Amino acid sequence: MLTPEAAADLQHVPRLTSRVLPRPSLLARLDGPVPLTVLRAPGGTGKTTLMAQWAVATSPVQRGTLLWIEADDGTRTRTGFWMRVLGRFHARGLLADRALYREMASIADHADTIPATICRVLEDHGQPVTLLLDDAGSAADSGYWDEVCEDLVEILRRVPFARVVAAGRFPTVLESARAHAVLDIQVLTEEHLALSPEEIGALLDLAVPLLQGDPRRAGVLHQLGAVPSSRRLASMRWSLGVLQHALETRPTEEDPDLDDLLVTASRHELAARPGDPVLQEFLEVTAQSPLVDVDLARQLSGRHDAETLLGTLEQLGSGQWLRGPEGSAPVFQYSHHLRLAAAANFTPPAPARLRELHSTIAHWLAEVRGEKLAAIEHALRAEDMAHVEHLLMRSHPLPAEDARHLSRLLQALPAARIHRHPMLALWHALVLNRSADTQPRAMQFFVSAAMIGRVRSSSIPPLDRAIRQGIQSAVHRMLGQSRSMKDLALRALPVLEGAVEDPQRDRQLDGILMTAISQTATTLFYADDFAAARDARLLQARFAETVHRAHHRNVAYAHLALIHTVSGDITASIASLDRIDAEDWPHSWRSGYHDAVEIIARAWASLNEARPEEALAQLARLDPHFATIEYWDLITAVRSLALAQQGLPDEGEAFLARTTAERRSERTLPSALQRLDTAAAMLRILAGGVPARRPAGGRDVPVAAMLSALSALTVLAEGRPEEALPLLARAELAATTPLHRMITAIAGVHVARRSSQGLDLAGYGLQIRELSGGHALRWPLVLLSEGDRVALLGALTDSGREQTAALLEGDFSQISPGTRLAEPSRVPQLTAREREVLTLLAETDRRSEIASRLFVSLNTVKAQLRSLYAKLGASTREQALARAISAGLLHPTDPPREDRPHGDRPREDR
Repeated sequence: MLTPEAAADLQHVPRLTSRVLPRPSLLARLDGPVPLTVLRAPGGTGKTTLMAQWAVATSPVQRGTLLWIEADDGTRTRTGFWMRVLGRFHARGLLADRALYREMASIADHADTIPATICRVLEDHGQPVTLLLDDAGSAADSGYWDEVCEDLVEILRRVPFARVVAAGRFPTVLESARAHAVLDIQVLTEEHLALSPEEIGALLDLAVPLLQGDPRRAGVLHQLGAVPSSRRLASMRWSLGVLQHALETRPTEEDPDLDDLLVTASRHELAARPGDPVLQEFLEVTAQSPLVDVDLARQLSGRHDAETLLGTLEQLGSGQWLRGPEGSAPVFQYSHHLRLAAAANFTPPAPARLRELHSTIAHWLAEVRGEKLAAIEHALRAEDMAHVEHLLMRSHPLPAEDARHLSRLLQALPAARIHRHPMLALWHALVLNRSADTQPRAMQFFVSAAMIGRVRSSSIPPLDRAIRQGIQSAVHRMLGQSRSMKDLALRALPVLEGAVEDPQRDRQLDGILMTAISQTATTLFYADDFAAARDARLLQARFAETVHRAHHRNVAYAHLALIHTVSGDITASIASLDRIDAEDWPHSWRSGYHDAVEIIARAWASLNEARPEEALAQLARLDPHFATIEYWDLITAVRSLALAQQGLPDEGEAFLARTTAERRSERTLPSALQRLDTAAAMLRILAGGVPARRPAGGRDVPVAAMLSALSALTVLAEGRPEEALPLLARAELAATTPLHRMITAIAGVHVARRSSQGLDLAGYGLQIRELSGGHALRWPLVLLSEGDRVALLGALTDSGREQTAALLEGDFSQISPGTRLAEPSRVPQLTAREREVLTLLAETDRRSEIASRLFVSLNTVKAQLRSLYAKLGASTREQALARAISAGLLHPTDPPREDRPHGDRPREDR
């Protein structure tokens, strides 16, 4: 009896019968030191049996860890094949859970990383590994096998302690000139596998014991050796079976003529085949499935003697039994071409019967074998779209190659059928959205996923419904539907959290559950519900730890860092970034796409430390993917502000305007637009201009606080300080995050210094220091001019807060002033009535007209003009108007209105 270790080592190796023929000379060839051995010969030559014998007979010390990989009709792509290999590595203990999920993620979307990934796994194991590959190159999709074989050659070239023994019927890339150029390769053909005279004799004694010690044995042995085709193992076994039967029925026949016996037996077999409909129908029905166990064969055929019939088919050479993992039933695998021919030959009594068979096979493949992609194919053939949706949710995420294969299958379906099933419509839309050529078609399926999902969601279990809501929130996000996306996300989140904490949850949903949590969090972020978004990302991090998806834990902390960055809590952002383990990123995820959020967060951190060159270098990694990254608004904002921090505010302004024009659409979310407007206003200030005054948005948009604050600077620059105060008050009420409060306090400094509103300059200094000290938020300090800084420090010192002033001075030293706003000394502080008088003075030079329009006496106007002239340092109307324009109190496009010649003015107006 095999030890548990030996049994694990021989998982998936075909069972050997007691009548197997020992072939020591060939086994010795497999023991050789060459890294690649190819067994290429027609069917029936004993390739699989030979590899199984070698696997059983050779000690683990000699061959190392053994992995048997058989051709599988459920595998359709190169990535799918290597996913199975990684699964076998994991089952044998070569890969920990954490590493398995990381490496699977690495190859799922980037098949070109497969050789490097497998090499890394083997090198980490550090011990000899032998891969036995059965029926290589025999599947219908030869292109995928060519790619697999090229991967094998590259892996063997890089890893000296790895070996491959591959058996197949056709030549493959493993025998190519390139393979021979880089590897020592041993090729065993039909000639090598042919039975030797000694082996024929041993097989004769084993199969026909009646001839042992019989004088007729020598003649039979001579005849067997003289027939070339009989030197194939399968042919020889059939011939000996015929001989044994003949001797049992005619025991006294002298020197039987083997040729006559074989011809007669062949004729009887051909004549009997149409007369054996039971076996024929059983074969055709069960061949609809790539593999069958006894239970499935019984379900498909309705026969209780299914095990006996499968045994008969094995004896006829129609297939072989494969042992599975411990505790699982063995499965019968038909010869590939025989299965295809038998399945095609099946004529069901009604189309519904064929759909029923495929439905049964789909459930068995998914529930017993765990082969979701193959199950989806059979569910599609069964036209069971509800089951297809069910399987898609439980096979998420599909590797990119498998997704493309499935997409081709969906393309053949009527579009109306897809539109009726929300998850199928969503999945199809996501595939179409990957290509610019098919993106227009994707939108109609996104709309179907959003609309139909709302109608049908009440009929599905709560977790399935919550997963759909979380993912559909992403659909609404892409469609720019801000209210409905937030509503879906908030409804989904508590159910998703409950599922994560539930040890009895359906583990097959873990993949799509992770995606639903992530999409829910992103939706809440773009809904500006930062508290709920943080909760969702913390949930994702906990869930990733639970299911050993360390790379998803990295994703969660990268997004947490971004949430804290946008909130203005740089201390918390850096803490989240520090929790990211670079070793946990799949290698293919380090290209600047999958780790884009981490890059964006680190760029903002660099900006906060006044390292704009570093920020721009980090962002440059995103350039190849910029068109497909959802967080384009944050990339645009930080890049433009980094350019401004370099002293290039005009260039930053141009970049932001150009990118916004290219990317903005009617589906751009309000929160993204508000962030872009805020960045534009800051850049306008840094460029020395007056920021455009924009509406601050509704109460549900927290970033409105910053727009209100910056609008206060706009009206201040336009010479209307009394209008700045209500805007500043609104900003203070709406401020909910450290960044909002910092921008609002900086605006307060500007208003306090450039108006006569009596604001507490030292109070704003305290707020700024509290935010820069408590949250390490410094990059907005660029909006404070040198004069603002001096005034702030002076106000703090004058109020007895010297320590706070010293700390704030240290913050100022890290961020150079970038604003070009006019200093208060060059902008006269006018009262509201003085500004009214100035405006009228630009329109008329008649004091009486001014008095009339203001409903005051002429003497009052004269007094106000004296005060106005004094503040402007002017002695004449022309000087006053010129200096008002220079100070930004009047627009140069509004010239003085000369109603009449100076000589016509009444004396009292002078």
